[in-house]
Amino acid sequence: MKRQTESAVARLPARLLTLTLLLFLSLLGAPSPTTAAETRQPRVLIDAAHHNFHTADGRYAPLARLLQESGFAVHSATTALTPELLRTADVLVIANALHASNVDRWESPVAPAFSEAESALVTAWVENGGSLLLIADHFPFPGAVADLAANFGFRLFNGFAIRADVASEDLFDIDLGSLKPHKQITGADLKAPVTRIAAFTGSAFEAPTGAQPLMVLGKDYELWLTSRAWEFRTDTPRRSASGLLQGATHSHGKGRVAVFAEAAMFTSQSAPDGQTSIGFDAPNARDNRAFVVNVFRWLTNPVNRR
Repeated sequence: MKRQTESAVARLPARLLTLTLLLFLSLLGAPSPTTAAETRQPRVLIDAAHHNFHTADGRYAPLARLLQESGFAVHSATTALTPELLRTADVLVIANALHASNVDRWESPVAPAFSEAESALVTAWVENGGSLLLIADHFPFPGAVADLAANFGFRLFNGFAIRADVASEDLFDIDLGSLKPHKQITGADLKAPVTRIAAFTGSAFEAPTGAQPLMVLGKDYELWLTSRAWEFRTDTPRRSASGLLQGATHSHGKGRVAVFAEAAMFTSQSAPDGQTSIGFDAPNARDNRAFVVNVFRWLTNPVNRR
Protein backbone atom coordinates (compact mmCIF):
# COMPACT_ATOMS: atom_id res chain seq x y z
CA MET A 1 0.00 0.00 0.00
CA LYS A 2 2.83 2.40 0.84
CA ARG A 3 4.54 1.62 -2.50
CA GLN A 4 1.31 2.33 -4.39
CA THR A 5 0.97 5.72 -2.64
CA GLU A 6 4.56 6.67 -3.42
CA SER A 7 4.00 5.69 -7.04
CA ALA A 8 0.85 7.86 -7.24
CA VAL A 9 2.68 10.83 -5.75
CA ALA A 10 5.54 10.34 -8.23
CA ARG A 11 3.08 10.63 -11.12
CA LEU A 12 1.79 14.08 -9.93
CA PRO A 13 3.00 17.03 -12.00
CA ALA A 14 5.77 18.88 -10.18
CA ARG A 15 3.77 22.16 -9.95
CA LEU A 16 0.70 20.42 -8.50
CA LEU A 17 2.85 18.52 -6.03
CA THR A 18 4.48 21.76 -4.85
CA LEU A 19 1.13 23.47 -4.35
CA THR A 20 -0.22 20.48 -2.46
CA LEU A 21 2.77 20.45 -0.11
CA LEU A 22 2.52 24.22 0.50
CA LEU A 23 -1.16 23.92 1.33
CA PHE A 24 -0.48 21.06 3.73
CA LEU A 25 2.27 23.01 5.52
CA SER A 26 0.18 26.15 5.77
CA LEU A 27 -2.63 24.20 7.41
CA LEU A 28 -0.21 22.80 9.96
CA GLY A 29 0.86 26.28 11.01
CA ALA A 30 -2.48 28.06 10.73
CA PRO A 31 -4.23 29.19 13.91
CA SER A 32 -7.51 27.49 14.71
CA PRO A 33 -10.45 29.32 13.13
CA THR A 34 -12.23 31.91 15.28
CA THR A 35 -15.66 30.72 16.25
CA ALA A 36 -18.78 32.75 15.51
CA ALA A 37 -19.37 33.08 19.24
CA GLU A 38 -15.99 34.77 19.63
CA THR A 39 -16.51 37.29 16.84
CA ARG A 40 -20.18 38.18 17.16
CA GLN A 41 -21.28 41.46 18.69
CA PRO A 42 -22.74 41.44 22.21
CA ARG A 43 -26.50 41.69 21.85
CA VAL A 44 -28.43 44.42 23.70
CA LEU A 45 -32.22 44.22 23.87
CA ILE A 46 -33.97 47.45 24.94
CA ASP A 47 -37.48 46.96 26.30
CA ALA A 48 -40.21 48.88 24.49
CA ALA A 49 -43.22 46.75 25.39
CA HIS A 50 -44.04 48.13 28.85
CA HIS A 51 -44.99 51.74 28.16
CA ASN A 52 -41.33 52.67 28.59
CA PHE A 53 -40.59 56.38 28.75
CA HIS A 54 -37.18 55.65 27.21
CA THR A 55 -36.87 53.37 24.16
CA ALA A 56 -34.26 52.77 21.45
CA ASP A 57 -36.47 54.48 18.87
CA GLY A 58 -37.24 57.42 21.14
CA ARG A 59 -35.43 59.09 24.02
CA TYR A 60 -32.75 56.38 24.05
CA ALA A 61 -31.89 56.69 20.36
CA PRO A 62 -28.59 58.43 21.32
CA LEU A 63 -27.82 55.49 23.61
CA ALA A 64 -28.55 53.01 20.82
CA ARG A 65 -26.22 54.90 18.47
CA LEU A 66 -23.45 55.05 21.08
CA LEU A 67 -23.67 51.32 21.71
CA GLN A 68 -23.68 50.49 17.99
CA GLU A 69 -20.60 52.67 17.48
CA SER A 70 -18.96 50.82 20.38
CA GLY A 71 -19.47 47.35 18.91
CA PHE A 72 -22.82 46.26 20.33
CA ALA A 73 -25.80 44.97 18.37
CA VAL A 74 -28.92 46.83 19.57
CA HIS A 75 -32.53 45.72 19.13
CA SER A 76 -35.91 46.72 20.54
CA ALA A 77 -38.22 44.33 22.40
CA THR A 78 -41.70 45.32 21.29
CA THR A 79 -43.53 42.26 22.62
CA ALA A 80 -43.97 40.67 26.01
CA LEU A 81 -40.86 38.98 27.34
CA THR A 82 -40.57 35.26 26.60
CA PRO A 83 -37.82 32.67 27.06
CA GLU A 84 -37.31 32.65 23.29
CA LEU A 85 -36.88 36.42 23.17
CA LEU A 86 -34.45 36.50 26.09
CA ARG A 87 -32.33 33.83 24.43
CA THR A 88 -31.56 36.39 21.72
CA ALA A 89 -30.01 38.83 24.22
CA ASP A 90 -26.88 39.18 26.29
CA VAL A 91 -28.17 42.32 28.02
CA LEU A 92 -31.77 43.29 28.67
CA VAL A 93 -32.32 47.02 29.26
CA ILE A 94 -35.46 48.06 31.12
CA ALA A 95 -35.70 51.84 31.37
CA ASN A 96 -38.61 53.67 33.00
CA ALA A 97 -41.27 51.05 32.42
CA LEU A 98 -44.85 51.79 33.48
CA HIS A 99 -48.16 50.02 33.89
CA ALA A 100 -50.81 51.13 31.41
CA SER A 101 -52.80 52.75 34.22
CA ASN A 102 -49.97 55.16 35.00
CA VAL A 103 -48.99 56.24 31.49
CA ASP A 104 -51.03 59.44 31.63
CA ARG A 105 -51.39 59.52 35.39
CA TRP A 106 -48.10 60.05 37.21
CA GLU A 107 -49.59 59.76 40.68
CA SER A 108 -50.30 57.14 43.31
CA PRO A 109 -51.18 54.34 43.26
CA VAL A 110 -48.41 53.06 40.98
CA ALA A 111 -49.06 49.58 39.58
CA PRO A 112 -46.30 47.09 38.64
CA ALA A 113 -45.18 47.37 35.02
CA PHE A 114 -44.41 43.64 34.82
CA SER A 115 -46.60 40.68 35.57
CA GLU A 116 -45.44 38.19 38.19
CA ALA A 117 -44.74 35.72 35.40
CA GLU A 118 -42.52 38.17 33.51
CA SER A 119 -40.66 39.17 36.67
CA ALA A 120 -40.03 35.52 37.48
CA LEU A 121 -38.84 34.92 33.91
CA VAL A 122 -36.35 37.82 34.00
CA THR A 123 -35.09 36.76 37.43
CA ALA A 124 -34.51 33.17 36.31
CA TRP A 125 -32.84 34.39 33.11
CA VAL A 126 -30.33 36.45 35.11
CA GLU A 127 -29.72 33.62 37.56
CA ASN A 128 -28.82 31.44 34.59
CA GLY A 129 -26.36 33.90 33.05
CA GLY A 130 -28.26 36.86 31.63
CA SER A 131 -27.39 40.49 32.31
CA LEU A 132 -29.97 43.10 33.29
CA LEU A 133 -29.66 46.89 33.22
CA LEU A 134 -32.59 48.21 35.25
CA ILE A 135 -33.14 51.98 35.16
CA ALA A 136 -35.90 53.58 37.23
CA ASP A 137 -35.90 57.36 37.37
CA HIS A 138 -37.82 59.54 39.82
CA PHE A 139 -41.49 58.95 40.80
CA PRO A 140 -43.47 57.12 39.46
CA PHE A 141 -40.94 54.86 37.73
CA PRO A 142 -39.35 53.17 40.79
CA GLY A 143 -42.77 52.06 41.98
CA ALA A 144 -43.47 50.36 38.66
CA VAL A 145 -40.42 48.05 38.90
CA ALA A 146 -39.93 47.83 42.67
CA ASP A 147 -41.08 44.20 42.75
CA LEU A 148 -38.69 43.21 39.97
CA ALA A 149 -35.78 45.01 41.66
CA ALA A 150 -36.60 43.31 44.96
CA ASN A 151 -36.03 39.93 43.31
CA PHE A 152 -32.36 40.91 43.12
CA GLY A 153 -32.23 42.40 46.62
CA PHE A 154 -32.61 46.09 45.69
CA ARG A 155 -35.02 48.39 47.53
CA LEU A 156 -36.16 51.24 45.30
CA PHE A 157 -37.61 54.42 46.80
CA ASN A 158 -40.46 55.87 44.77
CA GLY A 159 -39.66 59.56 45.04
CA PHE A 160 -37.21 62.32 44.11
CA ALA A 161 -33.64 62.64 45.38
CA ILE A 162 -33.08 66.39 45.57
CA ARG A 163 -30.01 68.33 46.58
CA ALA A 164 -30.44 71.27 48.93
CA ASP A 165 -29.50 73.84 46.28
CA VAL A 166 -31.81 72.22 43.68
CA ALA A 167 -29.13 72.29 40.98
CA SER A 168 -29.93 71.21 37.44
CA GLU A 169 -27.55 68.28 37.65
CA ASP A 170 -26.02 65.94 40.22
CA LEU A 171 -22.27 65.39 40.02
CA PHE A 172 -20.53 62.18 41.06
CA ASP A 173 -16.77 62.49 41.38
CA ILE A 174 -14.06 59.92 42.16
CA ASP A 175 -11.98 62.44 44.11
CA LEU A 176 -14.97 63.47 46.23
CA GLY A 177 -16.00 59.88 46.94
CA SER A 178 -19.47 60.19 45.43
CA LEU A 179 -18.38 58.10 42.42
CA LYS A 180 -16.94 54.85 43.70
CA PRO A 181 -14.02 53.06 42.03
CA HIS A 182 -14.92 50.04 39.91
CA LYS A 183 -12.08 48.30 38.10
CA GLN A 184 -14.08 47.54 34.95
CA ILE A 185 -16.18 50.71 34.83
CA THR A 186 -14.15 53.61 36.24
CA GLY A 187 -10.70 52.03 36.49
CA ALA A 188 -7.64 54.18 35.74
CA ASP A 189 -6.17 51.40 33.58
CA LEU A 190 -9.18 51.34 31.24
CA LYS A 191 -9.00 52.68 27.71
CA ALA A 192 -11.58 55.27 28.80
CA PRO A 193 -11.15 55.87 32.56
CA VAL A 194 -13.95 57.71 34.32
CA THR A 195 -13.49 60.27 37.08
CA ARG A 196 -16.69 62.37 37.01
CA ILE A 197 -20.22 61.87 35.69
CA ALA A 198 -23.44 63.84 35.86
CA ALA A 199 -27.01 62.74 36.55
CA PHE A 200 -30.21 64.74 36.22
CA THR A 201 -32.75 64.42 39.04
CA GLY A 202 -33.49 60.82 39.86
CA SER A 203 -34.45 58.83 42.91
CA ALA A 204 -32.46 56.51 45.19
CA PHE A 205 -32.22 52.93 46.36
CA GLU A 206 -30.59 50.54 48.80
CA ALA A 207 -28.50 47.70 47.40
CA PRO A 208 -28.11 44.15 48.72
CA THR A 209 -25.07 42.91 50.60
CA GLY A 210 -22.30 42.15 48.13
CA ALA A 211 -23.38 44.75 45.56
CA GLN A 212 -20.79 47.29 44.47
CA PRO A 213 -21.89 50.93 44.87
CA LEU A 214 -21.14 53.29 42.00
CA MET A 215 -23.05 56.52 42.68
CA VAL A 216 -23.53 57.58 46.30
CA LEU A 217 -25.68 60.50 47.42
CA GLY A 218 -24.18 62.91 49.92
CA LYS A 219 -25.48 64.45 53.12
CA ASP A 220 -26.90 67.42 51.19
CA TYR A 221 -29.57 65.24 49.52
CA GLU A 222 -33.12 64.62 50.67
CA LEU A 223 -35.53 61.99 49.41
CA TRP A 224 -38.99 63.43 48.78
CA LEU A 225 -41.57 60.63 48.76
CA THR A 226 -44.19 62.32 46.62
CA SER A 227 -47.54 60.92 45.59
CA ARG A 228 -47.64 62.93 42.38
CA ALA A 229 -44.75 63.67 40.03
CA TRP A 230 -43.10 67.06 40.50
CA GLU A 231 -45.49 68.05 43.28
CA PHE A 232 -43.56 69.09 46.40
CA ARG A 233 -45.65 70.28 49.33
CA THR A 234 -44.84 71.22 52.89
CA ASP A 235 -46.55 68.02 54.03
CA THR A 236 -44.77 65.76 51.51
CA PRO A 237 -42.94 62.99 53.43
CA ARG A 238 -39.17 63.30 53.16
CA ARG A 239 -36.03 61.88 54.70
CA SER A 240 -32.29 62.19 54.39
CA ALA A 241 -30.89 60.51 51.29
CA SER A 242 -27.32 60.54 52.59
CA GLY A 243 -25.64 57.23 51.77
CA LEU A 244 -28.38 56.05 49.44
CA LEU A 245 -27.40 55.05 45.90
CA GLN A 246 -28.20 56.13 42.37
CA GLY A 247 -26.05 53.44 40.75
CA ALA A 248 -24.69 50.00 41.66
CA THR A 249 -23.68 46.68 40.15
CA HIS A 250 -24.33 43.20 41.49
CA SER A 251 -23.60 39.61 40.51
CA HIS A 252 -26.68 37.45 40.86
CA GLY A 253 -26.43 33.71 40.32
CA LYS A 254 -24.53 33.23 37.07
CA GLY A 255 -25.61 36.64 35.78
CA ARG A 256 -25.13 40.33 36.42
CA VAL A 257 -27.36 43.26 37.33
CA ALA A 258 -26.73 47.00 37.11
CA VAL A 259 -29.32 49.30 38.69
CA PHE A 260 -29.58 53.07 38.22
CA ALA A 261 -32.07 55.54 39.67
CA GLU A 262 -31.65 58.14 36.91
CA ALA A 263 -32.29 57.77 33.18
CA ALA A 264 -31.16 60.95 31.40
CA MET A 265 -27.49 60.27 32.14
CA PHE A 266 -27.70 57.41 29.58
CA THR A 267 -28.74 59.60 26.67
CA SER A 268 -28.69 63.11 25.23
CA GLN A 269 -31.65 65.45 25.25
CA SER A 270 -32.69 69.05 25.80
CA ALA A 271 -34.34 70.51 28.87
CA PRO A 272 -37.89 71.92 28.52
CA ASP A 273 -36.39 75.37 27.89
CA GLY A 274 -34.88 74.01 24.68
CA GLN A 275 -31.53 75.55 25.52
CA THR A 276 -30.00 73.42 28.27
CA SER A 277 -28.35 70.12 27.36
CA ILE A 278 -29.15 67.09 29.50
CA GLY A 279 -27.20 63.86 29.39
CA PHE A 280 -24.13 63.19 27.29
CA ASP A 281 -23.73 66.76 26.08
CA ALA A 282 -24.16 68.58 29.38
CA PRO A 283 -21.04 70.58 30.27
CA ASN A 284 -20.29 68.54 33.40
CA ALA A 285 -21.06 65.15 31.81
CA ARG A 286 -17.62 64.83 30.26
CA ASP A 287 -17.23 61.14 31.14
CA ASN A 288 -20.84 60.00 30.78
CA ARG A 289 -20.38 58.36 27.39
CA ALA A 290 -17.33 56.40 28.55
CA PHE A 291 -19.12 55.44 31.77
CA VAL A 292 -22.14 54.12 29.90
CA VAL A 293 -20.06 52.07 27.46
CA ASN A 294 -18.01 50.66 30.35
CA VAL A 295 -21.20 49.62 32.17
CA PHE A 296 -22.30 47.64 29.12
CA ARG A 297 -18.86 46.10 28.75
CA TRP A 298 -19.02 44.99 32.37
CA LEU A 299 -22.43 43.46 31.71
CA THR A 300 -21.06 41.50 28.74
CA ASN A 301 -17.47 40.76 29.79
CA PRO A 302 -17.29 37.89 29.67
CA VAL A 303 -20.45 37.55 27.63
CA ASN A 304 -22.64 35.28 29.72
CA ARG A 305 -23.82 32.23 27.83
CA ARG A 306 -27.19 30.64 28.21
